[in-house]
Amino acid sequence: MNQESTGQNLPTYRSEPWRLRNPDLEARTVDEQRSLFENMRLHLINEHYVATHDPLTGALNRRGLDDYLIKTSGSKVVAVLSADATNVKALNDNYGHNVGDEVIKGTYEILRKSTRPGDIIARIGGDEFVVVLDAGQPAFAGLKI
Repeated sequence: MNQESTGQNLPTYRSEPWRLRNPDLEARTVDEQRSLFENMRLHLINEHYVATHDPLTGALNRRGLDDYLIKTSGSKVVAVLSADATNVKALNDNYGHNVGDEVIKGTYEILRKSTRPGDIIARIGGDEFVVVLDAGQPAFAGLKI
């Protein structure tokens, strides 16, 4: 331990750079390490997908929509539409959540088939969707809504 002029003990640091040490990695071959890192990379990609997408429809969720809007803020001209499926709560109550889920999936499919590649569909609530249209495309070419 080093002592400052105040007499306080300070930790001694090595002159070599700090290194992340993982005994599992040190014992592996280069090919095994590459495979491990690739698996870790794929795991992180999967975690990001799960965190930003709705599990029922595959559409972006609220967090994914927020990420998209922050990322493209000021760089695109967009139009935003709001849509919701009607009476899903009544369907859930009367016929079960499987029927309500099918209506939500069907609503997403209608929106997906009615928009263009590059347009964004997000499910932001139980039966609520937001569609972000790339308004920079000429006259909203190909739009079917």
